[in-house]
Amino acid sequence: MEQLLNENLLAAVVGVAACVFGVVKRFEIVKKMKLDKVVTFIEAGVQITYENYVRVLKNSREDGKLTAAERSYAVKKALEHAKAYAAKEGIVLTKFYSEEYLPVIVEKIIGEKKAAADKK
Repeated sequence: MEQLLNENLLAAVVGVAACVFGVVKRFEIVKKMKLDKVVTFIEAGVQITYENYVRVLKNSREDGKLTAAERSYAVKKALEHAKAYAAKEGIVLTKFYSEEYLPVIVEKIIGEKKAAADKK
């Protein structure tokens, strides 16, 4: 009788552990999907800012360069666009990344786009 009780207890513990593992794994998958979506919003903000602001400035200059103030403004605009895109889907970017870190992500995306353009 005691052995049957121990076996049932062990089966229950294993079942609960498997259930918890499944829930944790699903949570991780959903979180990664949301983070991927957040990055997509930021990439879209960078792209629209490039098309509507950066490209115009670069094309109007002989050296094709932006000033530090213009670059800073472009990052700010990219984040404004990203936040607006996210808000349309009920997502607040600062729930995933701090306000201080968001410009770093924008700069990283810009760097990746520049590197890809240089390879062409």
